[in-house]
Amino acid sequence: MLGSCQFAAANATVRAGVANLLPPSRWSALVGAPSVEAVVESLTQWEPYQEATLRGGRVHAEGLERRLREYFARAVRGAYKFLIGSVRDFVQWRWCRFEVNNLLILLRGVHRGVSGGRIRSLMVSLPAASELDWQALSSVSSVGSLAERLSRDSHGAFFGRALQDALKEYERTGLVFALETALNLAYYRALRRRMRRLGGRDARAARTLIGTLIDGQTVISAYRYRTYFSFDPEQILSHTLSRGAKVGPETVQRIASGAPLPETAQAVWGQAMPGLARLADMTLREGLVAFELMFRRCLHHFARRALQKTPLSLSGILAYDRLLEDEVDDLVSIVESARVGMDPQQRRQHLIGDRGHA
Repeated sequence: MLGSCQFAAANATVRAGVANLLPPSRWSALVGAPSVEAVVESLTQWEPYQEATLRGGRVHAEGLERRLREYFARAVRGAYKFLIGSVRDFVQWRWCRFEVNNLLILLRGVHRGVSGGRIRSLMVSLPAASELDWQALSSVSSVGSLAERLSRDSHGAFFGRALQDALKEYERTGLVFALETALNLAYYRALRRRMRRLGGRDARAARTLIGTLIDGQTVISAYRYRTYFSFDPEQILSHTLSRGAKVGPETVQRIASGAPLPETAQAVWGQAMPGLARLADMTLREGLVAFELMFRRCLHHFARRALQKTPLSLSGILAYDRLLEDEVDDLVSIVESARVGMDPQQRRQHLIGDRGHA
């Protein structure tokens, strides 16, 4: 566990970040904004988002969404430079998911033969925070070349090995899904290993927020593979993580064998996730969409509670990261809904936080 003195600077960074989260009064204007331009105008009035919204010329949804995610990547990076030991390693690896997301964009682009310039325009810019050479990586001619180039890089070798292990399946099926899954599984397995090195209060905080995240992703992925891909039980088990906070191989096995979503969700989360009874009246495809939002709201609640109870710990860093991710995802949702002309009431139904009611 981190001592208070060692944690003071990181805690100050987290407190400053929490203070920069959008208050309810700002959400009211955002939820009701009639256009993407109106969303930008409203966001520009809140200082933390001014750089993201004012940078560039003509406003368009794709560019705004990317800049919002760039802001998120910069903001949550600030705390880990003050940390030491296993806690620093864990938080730093948690940040590496931004690199993973860029690599997923790269994989899809290279697979489809998209130009390097277009691929780079879709990625989140991580110039000061990432050691990977994104310019060179986006210029490769094939997925195999991408895996090989990553493997030659000291920082990218982990990702390169994960892709190389899946190249045979990719070549056999022609589906980039094999590579995407391999990359995601490798990343989260490494994150879980780092989580196991934590002790005491730090271990409990990571288990609550990151272990629960892994649980939800495992359950959602297993049901997707069963529903959309018609995977057999063995395939479902091989394409999901085996263990999180509460979900283990036996849970995945039950899902693969036909367990209903409401039954699984109730067994894993119970009273911690209100509203699960609604899933019983939905088809599995409808229920998966509803459950994913319910799960995100559950994590959001866990993060708010963690920040209130133990801010001077790893719990505070992870909670702030979760809350800012939800904020940015809600802003992206609002941008998209404004672009298609969705009315404010419909927008609120898709938001993770309780927004726009002040």
